[in-house]
Amino acid sequence: MEKFYNLIRKIDSVVAFAEVGGSTQKDQSKDFDFLVVVTDHEATLLYFQKIFKTKILDDSIRILNYGDRPINLAVYTEEELFSKINLYLSTYSPLGEIREWAVGYWIPEIFIQDIENSHIIYDLNNQLNNIKQNICDTKMRIFNNFFNKVLMDIEIKTNLLSEAIPNSLLEYTLRNSIILSLYRLESLKSNKVRNFLNIDNCENDLKKLTVVELKNFSHEVKLLIGKLL
Repeated sequence: MEKFYNLIRKIDSVVAFAEVGGSTQKDQSKDFDFLVVVTDHEATLLYFQKIFKTKILDDSIRILNYGDRPINLAVYTEEELFSKINLYLSTYSPLGEIREWAVGYWIPEIFIQDIENSHIIYDLNNQLNNIKQNICDTKMRIFNNFFNKVLMDIEIKTNLLSEAIPNSLLEYTLRNSIILSLYRLESLKSNKVRNFLNIDNCENDLKKLTVVELKNFSHEVKLLIGKLL
């Protein structure tokens, strides 16, 4: 990958980049993920599109024709990154975002933990290191903020579920959403958000929720939340 690193360093608009995601944790990731900090977002994307076969996925670009694994580049200006992190600290922060490639929805705490565990490759003016330090200083506040938001999300959807027609699409959708949120609570508590769908701690209890009768569902959810608090 050193040739690729040197190529990135030569782009005028790039001021920093780091490897993030599963490949930094040696979990046999199927691709490489990088965070790229730039002075000009659009110009950088256009540059990559000119020299590589690429696919644009929301805020990132995927390179399909370099090496033996796809390369994903999340491209942000320094201002965009700090704004994103500050949003996660606020009461207005969204619980997640719909992404084409995400199971369920994209959850921001994975983004936060990816930066925390990132391997900085190039950092012209120490911007990325400052951002990483900011993450280390605020991570627990961010995680606590999302934990409380997810709790509220479960409460609201459990109340909606009590009014759903049994065996309706609404019932199944709400059940799945609540179960996914319970996994998310466990991941926030255990600080293992990257692989939150693979957590075993409460897997058997959560599986029971998929078959429990509608009239007993809310009670079982409350019992599970009690274990997580």
